[in-house]
Amino acid sequence: MLAPVYGCLFVALLPVLYFLELHIHNATSLAIQAELEVVTAYLVSLFASMLIYRVYFHRLRTFPVPFSARLSKIWHAWQVRHSQNHLVMDNLYHNYGTFVRTRTDIDFYSRSRGNHHLPSGALVAMNGLGSTCTRSDWYDGLSPLQSLANIRNPIVHDQRRRIWDKAFSAAAVRDYDSRIVKYAEQLNQLIAASVDHPVKVYAKFGFFTSDVMSDLSFGKSFGQLVEDKFHHSVLGVREFMGVSGTMSPIPCNKPMMQLNGWESLMNFTKDSLRKRMMVNSHPSPDGVMTSTALITLFAQLARSPKYQDQIFEEVQKISSVRLPSSLETPDPEERHHGNLATMASSPNRWNDSFCTSLNDCHICFEKATEFIPERWTTRPEIIIDKRAYNPFSMGRYSCVGQRLAMKKISHRTALLVSKYTVEFGPDDDGTRCFRDMQDNLAMNPGRLDLVFRLRKAD
Repeated sequence: MLAPVYGCLFVALLPVLYFLELHIHNATSLAIQAELEVVTAYLVSLFASMLIYRVYFHRLRTFPVPFSARLSKIWHAWQVRHSQNHLVMDNLYHNYGTFVRTRTDIDFYSRSRGNHHLPSGALVAMNGLGSTCTRSDWYDGLSPLQSLANIRNPIVHDQRRRIWDKAFSAAAVRDYDSRIVKYAEQLNQLIAASVDHPVKVYAKFGFFTSDVMSDLSFGKSFGQLVEDKFHHSVLGVREFMGVSGTMSPIPCNKPMMQLNGWESLMNFTKDSLRKRMMVNSHPSPDGVMTSTALITLFAQLARSPKYQDQIFEEVQKISSVRLPSSLETPDPEERHHGNLATMASSPNRWNDSFCTSLNDCHICFEKATEFIPERWTTRPEIIIDKRAYNPFSMGRYSCVGQRLAMKKISHRTALLVSKYTVEFGPDDDGTRCFRDMQDNLAMNPGRLDLVFRLRKAD
């Protein structure tokens, strides 16, 4: 990441070069001409040597890759201009195999291709508790700002993690029940006002998750569920993530990422946290991913109504969604295997991506791209290696807020399914939700219109 420094030094030397040429030629025009010749020669030789090295002498030169990708990450940025990096990576796999070079990096895919494949245990070896792997320099994109999500130093990360773990312990998460229920009821009121009419769930579920997050983080709600519109700071987050999803492949992308709502978002966050600390309370933020999980989950429920009935029956057995703690189990892994937690999980972003299954060859799950909740209940035979299922990642970099996320998802799903049946709105079959999904650091689903209808009393 020293390229910007060297660039600044080069620009700073230009006036020195100009006055030196002026002293030699004693003519402004000749001095400018000589300076341009020197600069042109320097830049041409610099970039020519870089390109020749990347094509013929780089240590990863033997790995397959599109020729343009050997030269620059700009190729990758152009390919993901629509923020669908997950599709670009899948296409690279199909064209080039298990190991694919992306300039100075290697992306690999755990799937058989001929006689070569990456063992499924590699995920545990790289990300498990005993792993010595560290995060790549991609996580320096927001430096000098540091959060638990982008700290590269394992020692510093573990120190911060211990503090966050206290805020997300089982006992602490139980204390958040009343606030989750409060905003769940507000969401229910929004949906109830549109019963039998199409509802844009992208916005409604986004209101719910970010209102809960703001309450737990800043001590007050954004008020989106009440006003039925996004708070300006939430719009800033979405705007920033939209730019980041496209520009993140470029190492020197930080100046370009500052062009959107990032600065205003940071100022709002700092002011809110200062006010929060003044009242001596305990911040506990949540993530954007909860909204994505809810949207994709309800898209699948609308596509497969039988699972709505199964969830409804299970909720009745539990007795009542008015007791959110009754939906909680001590270990999130237990919830993953139940009907209440059937959702599409998004890949965790790493410099080295790990894809366990796509389309025809699956080494960890049979029919991995299909929505089959029974794989966790009555059809365990279609699970080849369950270690590959890690929606919250694993090891030291696993999601610290997974208990809270599962509580929000399970309670919200149980409450809505117990009151409504869900179906697609007019001219919507759920295709847009997945087809237009964008990889903006976190997955950002496409538009989804659902119709909620009150359940008929038995």
